[in-house]
Amino acid sequence: MKTPIAALVLAGLSVTAQAEFVSSPQLADWLAEAQKSGGSFKDRTLALGFVSGVHDAFERSEICTPDGTPAKILLKSVRDWMIANPGRLPAGGALTVRRALAETYPCPDAPDAPSGR
Repeated sequence: MKTPIAALVLAGLSVTAQAEFVSSPQLADWLAEAQKSGGSFKDRTLALGFVSGVHDAFERSEICTPDGTPAKILLKSVRDWMIANPGRLPAGGALTVRRALAETYPCPDAPDAPSGR
């Protein structure tokens, strides 16, 4: 009984550690798959979790999405921003999501919202 539980814990830890090292190109791949009809469930799930996590970390401080905005719209917003701003993509996926959402859904009182820096 302990072996399956240990395996699940280790699997969870490996996914958590990997989240810190998502590059913008990897994120773009996930978002492209998430956009496809019949795209990879794994990539769609990873994109959804990653974008939602960054969104939740900065919600109401730098990112002010309208109440009830579906996660699917957040994914599309990030993907559209990445396509429109190919020269502004930082190496890290989390900063890309933060910039994309902060510029798409800016908070009126967020002087430190990431822009083109």
